[in-house]
Amino acid sequence: MEAGVGGRLFESIRNDGEERVFEIGRITAWDPPDGLSFSWRSSNYAQDEATIVDIRFAPSGAGTLVTVTHSGWAALPADHPVRHGAGQGPFLRQMGLWWMDQLRALERLIAD
Repeated sequence: MEAGVGGRLFESIRNDGEERVFEIGRITAWDPPDGLSFSWRSSNYAQDEATIVDIRFAPSGAGTLVTVTHSGWAALPADHPVRHGAGQGPFLRQMGLWWMDQLRALERLIAD
């Protein structure tokens, strides 16, 4: 991730020893230490398709509460490839579980 509004967000995928890097979004709001927002797109999105991710940080006891809101799904057609054939409810549940996995991985990284 490149810091600041307009900064690019990248995803790196390793397959058979090769690394492929994709630009998957742009920072749309930069408000450290309170949060940030960015556009997000999967590699199978059309050029004009994107969703929005908003991340907020708030003190919570001895730690930090991280709140992720991923919106904009209604702008993508029901048959969009990113949905993998799932209906709206199951797809949104799948995305929620994906974000939970991402946050758990971050939690483990910070704990090390």
